Amino acid sequence: MDTYRSFECIEQEATRRTLAGLLAQRRLGFFDRLAARAEWRLGRWNAYWSTLSRRGRRAVGRLAPALLGASLLAGLVMVPAPAAAAGIIADGTICTIVEAIQSAESDTAVGGCSSGSGADVITMTAGATLTTSSGYYANDDTGLQQVTTAITIEGGGHAIARDSAAPDFRILAVAYNGDMTLNDVTISGGRITNFSPGGGIYNSGLLTLNDSVVTGNYAYSTGGGISNGGTLVLNGSLVSYNAANHDGGGINGGGTTLTDSIVSHNTAGRGGGIRASGDLVLINSTVSDNQAGAGGGITHFGSQLTLTDSTVGDHAAAGNGGGIEKRYG
Repeated sequence: MDTYRSFECIEQEATRRTLAGLLAQRRLGFFDRLAARAEWRLGRWNAYWSTLSRRGRRAVGRLAPALLGASLLAGLVMVPAPAAAAGIIADGTICTIVEAIQSAESDTAVGGCSSGSGADVITMTAGATLTTSSGYYANDDTGLQQVTTAITIEGGGHAIARDSAAPDFRILAVAYNGDMTLNDVTISGGRITNFSPGGGIYNSGLLTLNDSVVTGNYAYSTGGGISNGGTLVLNGSLVSYNAANHDGGGINGGGTTLTDSIVSHNTAGRGGGIRASGDLVLINSTVSDNQAGAGGGITHFGSQLTLTDSTVGDHAAAGNGGGIEKRYG
């Protein structure tokens, strides 16, 4: 049995034991949702596993049962169920995701979308490829209108991506008074080539990612995937293959908590995976296979760095801190 098959068997056994232990306590509907989420997570773990080096597989494999079992439960406890028919349906034709955000922000009907009202839920039934920016937000062009209210996007596994032939712009910006939740959404292809932060997402409010992916984004300055100037929470999410010339290839900023999440294969000048200038908390999470001039995995300037049942390993740095670079000024 090869190493990959061994890891796959560990995952499946951890899933089986988790399901069996809860069988006597939960009704059938609960297990329908748990089985579906288990299948989804096994697919994502297997895809991630195939990208790791041999050393990375050894590091991640040691925590596989705990990570997978906890993330299955966390996905059900922390991720809201998909919204019912009420809300705004972004089908990509009658109502685009651009128009859906505008409707939610203005509490009026834009294009073929329903009118927003209060805290809005947008359900995507198709992916979105952005070819132009919606305007000048967060110091640079952004594909979607800046979020200043409470909005949840139920992605259903769909992506919001910038067309590779389009002019440079990030995908999403959350203002200081905004509250954005992304459930099962992929953010990809954002690109900022000046000194503005956040190639994929710039957040200065409250941003929560549940079972979501941030990948293939670029910032010349900081935060190739996500630049965070507010509060950032990741649950069961993946930040991978993003890049920044300066700081934070995957994530840059403070006030960040990751649970059951993975930050991998990001690159930067400093803090290949994460460059944190404030409190950083990792719970049952993995930071691996990132690369930087210094702080290959994590560069931390903040007051608190907390690692609970987490792995930081298999990084590359030309200078200080192959895994974690701790700085005090």
